[in-house]
Amino acid sequence: MTHINLYMRGFLVALMFAIPVPASAQDADLAVMNATLIDGTGKAPQKKVTILVRDGLITSVGSTEKTIIPKSAHVIDATGKFVIPGLADMHVHFGSGGLIPADSFSAGRAMRQFLFYGVTSIFNVGAEGGGMEDILLFQEEDRVTWPHLYATGGLITIPGSHPIATILRPPNDQPDSTYDWGHHGVWVVRTAEDIRRVVKSLASDGMNGIKIVVESGPTVYGDHHPQMSPELIEAAVNEANRQGIRVFAHATSIDELQVAVAHHVHGIMHLVCDPEPPGTALLKTMAAQNMYYVPTLSLYIWTGTWGDPSQVLTDPFLKRGVEARVINSLVHSALAPTSPPSEKDRQWRRGVLRALKSAHDAGVTIVGGSDTGNPFVFPGYSMHEELQLMVEAGLTPMEALVASTRRAAEMIGKEKIFGTVEPGKRADLVILRNDPLVDIRNTRTLDVVIRAGEIVDLGLLLTDE
Repeated sequence: MTHINLYMRGFLVALMFAIPVPASAQDADLAVMNATLIDGTGKAPQKKVTILVRDGLITSVGSTEKTIIPKSAHVIDATGKFVIPGLADMHVHFGSGGLIPADSFSAGRAMRQFLFYGVTSIFNVGAEGGGMEDILLFQEEDRVTWPHLYATGGLITIPGSHPIATILRPPNDQPDSTYDWGHHGVWVVRTAEDIRRVVKSLASDGMNGIKIVVESGPTVYGDHHPQMSPELIEAAVNEANRQGIRVFAHATSIDELQVAVAHHVHGIMHLVCDPEPPGTALLKTMAAQNMYYVPTLSLYIWTGTWGDPSQVLTDPFLKRGVEARVINSLVHSALAPTSPPSEKDRQWRRGVLRALKSAHDAGVTIVGGSDTGNPFVFPGYSMHEELQLMVEAGLTPMEALVASTRRAAEMIGKEKIFGTVEPGKRADLVILRNDPLVDIRNTRTLDVVIRAGEIVDLGLLLTDE
C-alpha cells in the first residue's frame, strides 16, 4: 500500500511539471484590467479584457474574469476605457512643425512630443536630422521618453533634384557635387554602382529600408528638376532585395508613380493626386504587388491651404503639447493663410481625400504617416489629424487605426514586434477615455501612454531637459 502511495505521489508530481503554467498565472510587472480592447488586428473590440506585461512584452491578453493578476503587478484599472496599440507615424522628419531653426534640442523635443501624443513608433525617412549619425545616436540612447525609432538613414537622390535643388540648396551657390550632403541626411548618387554602394552601407548599419527620390518637382518649386532614371531605381530595388531591406519611393505625380510601380518598389511615401489621381488599373497593380501607400494627408491639406490657421493653432489639444514658440512662429508667417478657404481650396481638399479613398477601394494597403517637420505638421499631434482625415476620406475608424498600427509594423517587416496587442508583442499601449470607433477624434482623449511596458509620465515628458 505504501509502495502504491509513493508511486501515485511521484506520478502526480510529474504530471504537475508536465502541465504548462498558463500565461495568466505568470509573474507580471504591469496589468491593465477590465478594458475594452481594440487590438489593432481589425477584429471587433473585446470587452472586459486584462493585459499582463512583463519585461516590456505582453504575456497575456484575456478575459478579466479568467485572468489571475499576480500580486507583484502594478495594476491600472481601465474600467470604462479603451486600449489601442501605440500609434505609429511612418513618415517623419525631426522638425518642430514651425519655422524655428532645427537643432539637437528641437530634435529631442520632437521625440518626446511624439510620445506625449501616444505615438510610440516612428519611421524617419531622412533629410534634416535624419542622417546616419543622427539616427544611430538616437537609437543608441533609446530612452523611455522617446518613441521607438526606425529609419532609412537618409534619403537617396540625384544631382539637381529634390531636395538638394529645392529645399536644401547649398549656401553661396556652391555646386551640389562638392557639398557635404551627408550632413543633411541626403545621399547623392550618379551611377548604378553609387546606389548599390549606398544601399549596402545602409543595410549594414541596420536601417529598416531606404528612401529614393523619384521626382522632378515638387510642383511648388517647378516641375523641371531631373527625375531618377529607371536604371538607378532598378539598381536600388535589386540591391535592397539582396540585402533584405525595403525600398520606399518619394513620388508625387503619375509618371513618377508609374516608374516606381514598374520597378516593384515596396512603398510610396506620398499620395499621388496632382493634377489627377492614379487610375484604377495602376492602383490595382499596386495592390497586387502588396505595395504600401503612406498618404501624408496632413501635409497635403496644409499645402493646399487649410484656411484660417486659428482653426488649428488655437486647438487646446495642440497647445497642450506643442511649444508656444513653435505656434507663434507660424501665426504671422507668410505661410499662414489669411482668409477662409476658397472654393478652389475646398476642391483641393475633396480631391486629396477622394484620391485616398480610390486607392483604399482598389485594395492598396494604406499606412498612416504625416510628414512631420514640415510647417503646420507637428510631431505626434498630426497623427491624430491624419486619422481624422483618413476617416473623412471614407475609411472606417477601425481601418484608420489598423493603418496606423498593424500596417505600419508590416510595412517595415516588424509585425512580430509591434503594431497589435497580442502576447509576445512589445507592450506599447494607449489608454483612451472615449471610444475611437464611435468618433475617431476620441484618440485625443489620451489617459495613459505605455512604452515597452513603462508608464510614461506625461506631466513631466515635455519639461525642458
